[in-house]
Amino acid sequence: MKQTCPRCNEIISIDENLYRDKETVDVECPICGNKVIFTIHHEYTNKEETTECVNPNLTKCPECGNLVSRKAESCPHCGVVLLQQKLSSNNYAEKSFANNANSQKNKEPEILNTSRSHKGLWIGLCIGVIALVSVIVVMMLTMEENASAIKEENKTTGSYNGHDWVDLGLPSGTLWATCNVGANTPEEYGNYYAWGETTTKRAYNEENYSYSSNADAATANWGDGWRIPSYDEQNELQSNCTVTWTAQKGIYGCLFKGPNGNSIFLPAAGDRVLGELCYASSCGYYWSSSINSDNPDRAWYIFFNSDGSGMNYYYGYRRCGLSIRPVRSSNGCNGASPVQMKENKLNGHEYVDLGLPSGTKWASCNVGANSPEDYGDYYSWGETRTKSSYSLSDYNYYGEPSTLSGSVDVANTKWGSKWRMPTKEDFDELKNKCSWEWITQNGKTGYRATGPNGKSIFIPAAGNHMDNTSYYRGSYCLYWLSTSVSSKRAWYCEMCQEHRVTYQGDRYLGLTIRPVCNF
Repeated sequence: MKQTCPRCNEIISIDENLYRDKETVDVECPICGNKVIFTIHHEYTNKEETTECVNPNLTKCPECGNLVSRKAESCPHCGVVLLQQKLSSNNYAEKSFANNANSQKNKEPEILNTSRSHKGLWIGLCIGVIALVSVIVVMMLTMEENASAIKEENKTTGSYNGHDWVDLGLPSGTLWATCNVGANTPEEYGNYYAWGETTTKRAYNEENYSYSSNADAATANWGDGWRIPSYDEQNELQSNCTVTWTAQKGIYGCLFKGPNGNSIFLPAAGDRVLGELCYASSCGYYWSSSINSDNPDRAWYIFFNSDGSGMNYYYGYRRCGLSIRPVRSSNGCNGASPVQMKENKLNGHEYVDLGLPSGTKWASCNVGANSPEDYGDYYSWGETRTKSSYSLSDYNYYGEPSTLSGSVDVANTKWGSKWRMPTKEDFDELKNKCSWEWITQNGKTGYRATGPNGKSIFIPAAGNHMDNTSYYRGSYCLYWLSTSVSSKRAWYCEMCQEHRVTYQGDRYLGLTIRPVCNF
């Protein structure tokens, strides 16, 4: 039998068979010398005596053999934990369960074990239910978000910046506004604007016309994302829709029904010339964003009237006051729609509006070139013909204007009215307002200049001519400017991978020309 020393907790063992004739035995602890008293328990061989003498509330400690309370969690004699031993003994628990009806002393451990097992089961079950509910909630939210995204993607009407739009099912995906600028309903006429102006006025005439290349009345009044439709977008509207002259809420106009069945109504708002409103309720005039290439002082607009002839295209003086029906791109961008803008030409030569503050347009090609990558012709400053040799002895112009113009401006001479050579100020604006990238385009190296509005031009590295030899082709962009320095020198721009600057050069050298225009 064993017993714990109350002083040092050392477990001391004795053979109780050696002391059957004694009731107690004093044993000295081998560690601390403390006296430990053992109580000797005597076995009864008589079954009846055993039944009478054994207390049903006591049980035998499996470690030291001493009697302990059945409710005790540990043996007071040896310190062994009785509850853990009972719970960890599977054979004992199974035996207790099997004899539960007949053995009271084994009943309590089984009940305790079963209760704890049920508690763990319930905890596990609750955790599983919570996890399952969380997964279901996440799945439902994801499905709802996906459904909302699909609904948003597929919807054919909506509002942007407080203004309603309709998807007519056009090939480009262009979305058309339901009202004119300045109107609150589809039937209202709204405001009238001169082309390139963003405010209304009492009279529309040549004297008070003030054009800005960056002025879009739709964007200015409705915010980014809205813009005036281009010539091609208006053409797409007419070509893909059924156009019907009708009255809507007592207002005459044209109903445009798209391929998907949706429609918009454009009222016959007339136009404003000088201080008068003309042709209201019988004709509709709506500006496009495209200038007429052959007559830059005019711009394209759509026209319809009550004779049932449908919609037609005309170009009119930009100073007149017409209606504006805005559009926006289906991708949400404020830039050009996927529909290509109508080609911009002046006297048969293409220009690009880069969105520069001055409104200056830059040609897409050099003088004498047929494509943006062609070098074109080389000229001495102030001369208008090419030659085989570019030297001081061959130079024939000695005028001293501050800026070339008219018959000594090769751009104006070769390309006609309103074309001219760029000034030093024009190039400084181009240099400072554009982003630049040195690239190879169709086999030719040079710079791509991208303006504030995202449009760009390519300037090839054409080098120069001196005497009868060409230099720096493919590495330097050398272009004459119209600004003079003296009777012998003039400004030119020099651009390479390392820099973009202006220098003063000898006027007899042969350089290329990139024209500009303003109107």
